[in-house]
Amino acid sequence: MATPRERFVEALTFLKSLQDRGTVGIHTEDIPNSKHRQLLVKNGFIREVTKGWYIATDPNEIDGETTAWYSSYWEFIARFLQRKYGDHWCLSADQSLGTGFPWI
Repeated sequence: MATPRERFVEALTFLKSLQDRGTVGIHTEDIPNSKHRQLLVKNGFIREVTKGWYIATDPNEIDGETTAWYSSYWEFIARFLQRKYGDHWCLSADQSLGTGFPWI
């Protein structure tokens, strides 16, 4: 049976493999092991953006810090929309000039 430390190392290794493949928007299915996902969230290595979708974050990041979001926004949105709508989506010029936050 794996120790908590070994499980944490496995979760971090799995996250690194996702990042090495260029995965920015991380869907729940990308980390099928829920224990890994929970460990990564608990320790601040990923943050849930919307239900079932995560981005990688710095565990030392202060609450409210937006650097991880802004640096991953466009790749996250592209992956999110591709998964949700397939090839049946596009952004208008106005949307591409926006702040990145639909509520601002």
